[in-house]
Amino acid sequence: MADTKPADKKEEKKKKKESNPFRVWFTVALALGLVVFTLNGHFDAFENRWEDRMHLERGMRPGDPRIVLVALDDRSISAIGTYPWPRRYYGPLIRNLKKAGAKVIGFDVLFLDPSRPEEDAALIAATKEAGNVIHAVEIDPDTPINVWRFTECFGSLKQAAAGVGVVNMVLLDPDGAVRQAPLMLSGVKNVFDPQIVLADPDRHATLGVAVLSAYEGRTPESYVQEMGPVVRLNICGQRDWDEKSNVVINGEQLVVHKTDKGFKPISAIDVIKDTLKDSDRARLKGSMVLIGSTAIGAFDHYPTPFAPQAPGMEVHANLNDNLLQRNY
Repeated sequence: MADTKPADKKEEKKKKKESNPFRVWFTVALALGLVVFTLNGHFDAFENRWEDRMHLERGMRPGDPRIVLVALDDRSISAIGTYPWPRRYYGPLIRNLKKAGAKVIGFDVLFLDPSRPEEDAALIAATKEAGNVIHAVEIDPDTPINVWRFTECFGSLKQAAAGVGVVNMVLLDPDGAVRQAPLMLSGVKNVFDPQIVLADPDRHATLGVAVLSAYEGRTPESYVQEMGPVVRLNICGQRDWDEKSNVVINGEQLVVHKTDKGFKPISAIDVIKDTLKDSDRARLKGSMVLIGSTAIGAFDHYPTPFAPQAPGMEVHANLNDNLLQRNY
């Protein structure tokens, strides 16, 4: 009997593989499974966890120094004695920021309806005098399913403002975190198609982009044209550690928990009272300022890889940082 040639054996094995129905169906089933997993967002959850881990491995990084956060923090709220604040406190806040050299001032605070006439008049006057204030826009909570309707600050205040920007977080992941940020929103509920966004006459820039466009002297639309309608955030984050203090109680040295933030905030009460440190005055000169609450009771907080509850103001600041640095 003649020996089978090696080439014949290879050809025979190849035919067996090609004719193996199990292999074919397994391949088809695997492909369909991957499609189903992708459509159901299972890989999105894995990607989100992986991205969070990469942020933690990298650690905190400093935010762009041109961005300064002015915080309605617990100390400021305690000094005023109530929250939301009466509007008479915002006039001195705006004027002192302008005096310190802030180039643009953005509010992550809503002034949707008129309040006391004398307090509204003072806020309008301060906004108009400064000439660099961006006020907040809210998405109407009763908006239809497929449409976004926007509620702007009350009429006279909008006319005095240098611009307005949307403050809502519209791209929350299932775990409540904000990992993506739109640059602009249209009335049609679609943030990923730049043609739809830019064609809508009722489009609104998000707060970070409205502030950045005023700072750089560009149109909000130009950022969408350059970078797309949505960016994935490269979060600056924070660093936490414990440090022994000089205080000794019952023979034990007190340990103090400390936090270093990528965006180090300035307390709003220090601006209102005009008791800023020289270093903070230097930071404010030529800056873009974002004003918002960092107090937990304000309910404007979202989880990040670095903290279970981070102020929404920091999301706007991270968007600004990423766009300035082209690092998102």
